[in-house]
Amino acid sequence: MMRVSSTRLKTKLGSYLKALREGAEFLVTDRDRPVARLIPYDESSSGEGERAVMIAQPRSPSASPLGQVRVRPIRRRNDVDTTAILLEDRERR
Repeated sequence: MMRVSSTRLKTKLGSYLKALREGAEFLVTDRDRPVARLIPYDESSSGEGERAVMIAQPRSPSASPLGQVRVRPIRRRNDVDTTAILLEDRERR
């Protein structure tokens, strides 16, 4: 089973679907953590209501809801003039 990141899967979906049709299986990862397994669809063993080929892993119970994630505020540095740095960079180009 091959590993593929969710970002790469989105970018190259067509080629991964082609590989699935040829029998390949994929473990989809998000930030190097497995989140889903893609397997080829088998019409002979599935009923009419069983068309899914992606099995997603449920969210970890220990994960915080997105609205409760603590984020450190960006500290503003008074000793650096970012506007001057950008203008100087543009003038060099």
